[in-house]
Amino acid sequence: MLKTRWSQCELFVEFFNPSKKDIYIFEKIENKIKGTELCLGRPLKYYEALFEKNGFRLTQINFINIRVSFFVSGIIRKLFNNPRRKEGEEISKLSQFLQKITLPITSYLDDIFKSRRELCMLHFTKR
Repeated sequence: MLKTRWSQCELFVEFFNPSKKDIYIFEKIENKIKGTELCLGRPLKYYEALFEKNGFRLTQINFINIRVSFFVSGIIRKLFNNPRRKEGEEISKLSQFLQKITLPITSYLDDIFKSRRELCMLHFTKR
């Protein structure tokens, strides 16, 4: 497991205490734990177990299908930006323009190529 300064489990514990009824989280879902510290995907069972242990049950799963848009925008960012660009720095005007004009097409394709992975909204309710 990846070491982080502030683990996701510690962050979720901060939600459990003040929450009276509902918690919504948006997370990257994968079949197994994988990724980098900045973008780590975990299985649904991981979240279910963590929240169950703290008195919440999973009541709604809504996958947000942006796979094609994410893939195309990622390629554009890699090809049309400085390779030494740091996270958070502005992307090039050309990259911005290309992402903007491809979005209507990729959004349409996102609706066609659905997936039960990647970005997901999870709704947990207090038991």
